[in-house]
Amino acid sequence: LKLDKTEVVKIIIKPTEYRGYEKISLTQNIVEITDRNTIDSLCFSLTKAKKTNSIIKNPKWVSLVRFEKIDNSFLELEVKNAGTVTFVEVKSNGDYGWKYGTLDAKSFGQFLSTLTR
Repeated sequence: LKLDKTEVVKIIIKPTEYRGYEKISLTQNIVEITDRNTIDSLCFSLTKAKKTNSIIKNPKWVSLVRFEKIDNSFLELEVKNAGTVTFVEVKSNGDYGWKYGTLDAKSFGQFLSTLTR
């Protein structure tokens, strides 16, 4: 996943459902991040993620994370966490659309969870 942190102007952590279970959403409210240092750190932690073929069947929490870019385009990712493991699913339209692959992104998940407390 190539993500140029200089193009990202805002990151939005959105509540979501996972198979009808709202209670495991990482957040119940939209969290907007515009602080440059936080955006840079989140982007950096995501670029360290590695491709995986594993899946999480029973996540502890889930979230949608939207990276809004300077040109008004965006990248939206579905994030699932099962305690010590965080996977990011890259799809053509956030939590819908064509699935391009899954990334093992433990540090990204840890950072996200600290931002929503």
